[in-house]
Amino acid sequence: MSEIRRASEADLPGIVAVILESWRRTYRGVLSDGYLAGPVEADLAALWSPARLEGAVVLMAVDAGRVVGVAATLPDDPDGPYVDNLHVAEAHEGRGLGRRLMAATATEMRALGHDRLHLTVAVSNARANRFYKRLGGAFGPAFEDEMFGNPVMAYPVGWNELSVLTGATAPAGAFK
Repeated sequence: MSEIRRASEADLPGIVAVILESWRRTYRGVLSDGYLAGPVEADLAALWSPARLEGAVVLMAVDAGRVVGVAATLPDDPDGPYVDNLHVAEAHEGRGLGRRLMAATATEMRALGHDRLHLTVAVSNARANRFYKRLGGAFGPAFEDEMFGNPVMAYPVGWNELSVLTGATAPAGAFK
């Protein structure tokens, strides 16, 4: 079973690799092929600099020494903690890792004194939409958003009670 722990600067290349693989798989047909083939890699590498770890709670799943999942949350977002990224490597999907990362994130947010969480998800990302619905997320109306300057339609999704997420996972202490 994958270990979930806080990310460090040394983990950034592995985090970028998981997110890049996820974006190229998930956003094909949503974002241009040209963007996904090249510029997205530079954009993600620039975003995931050491400064990214400051002010964010970045949890990752590690299996056999490799990063296989990541959840990054901005706890100081004006609308409450915002899950900015949740990605699981394709080879590790369907094993409950996304659920465990969301539960660990909710546990961290509760420890920081928060009791809600929100995110946005592309309308076209049917698999993620089903996942967030299974986790009890409340969906708002679709709106126009952007990903690195590329327009996408997205849904806001929120949880007003984090116990919905923490009650459906491994016991407390499942992450460091």
